[in-house]
Amino acid sequence: NSNVSNFNKDTKVNINAIDLENLVKIEHEKNIYNILCKASNSLNYIYSNILIFEPKYILINNLDLDIYIQQIDEDNKPIDEIKKIISKKHLPLYYKIQKKIIFKIGLKLSHDNPLISLSGSFELENSMEYELKVEVDSSLEKKYAKNIFKLGDKSYLYFRIKDKITDDGNVYLFVTFPDFPILEIDNRTKEEIKIYETKKEDEPIIINPVSKIPFIWSNNVVLKSKFICEILNIEPYKLFIFQKQKSFPHMHHLYIRHLKKAPRSRVC
Repeated sequence: NSNVSNFNKDTKVNINAIDLENLVKIEHEKNIYNILCKASNSLNYIYSNILIFEPKYILINNLDLDIYIQQIDEDNKPIDEIKKIISKKHLPLYYKIQKKIIFKIGLKLSHDNPLISLSGSFELENSMEYELKVEVDSSLEKKYAKNIFKLGDKSYLYFRIKDKITDDGNVYLFVTFPDFPILEIDNRTKEEIKIYETKKEDEPIIINPVSKIPFIWSNNVVLKSKFICEILNIEPYKLFIFQKQKSFPHMHHLYIRHLKKAPRSRVC
């Protein structure tokens, strides 16, 4: 048995099953600590098996910017303090007890502005590849031009979070700048296009004529495969984007153009 002082319950670890990994979940003050317990043989100790305890979830910041992470509930309300992860460093992820374990990642608006801008949400235990965007100050546009796009008068920096599950059971979450977006929308018409993620009551994303933007879902917890596209203020056209569940080896490029009879869309 593993008896941890100051914790409100003991956690049992089967030290006889040395070839199996044990996931130890310790609850303390409504926090859940996921700890992997692994057995390892050592050349220095011929007759000893060494028990190794390490965190299951580790967030690795591969950006050249400091990032911030915060847990939220399903109503989009913060339930934990914001934690900082310095550039090129990592942080074990522990969380509050919730039905769904949801996080947001944030950046400072600029180097001189202490205000933290948070991204859309993603679910920790539903391992996938996500893209997130955060609003940033225009002062960052030159340095990060490849990963910045504009919506109206606001600038957004997008990045990717991708998991890697090791044979030992560790889950590493890498935060990186991608070479290209998972989904890009190219407006090749001379008209303004409005994109609604779920319903027309949402705040639309406006794509100017003859321009293109990366499309980043604002909520990655509810998996979606379609959005509504409105052209020329007529009956909305429904465009279906089928997303792969695990990885995106190829970029999805969607372009919209005029035909003689009516505006249509095509997915490449």
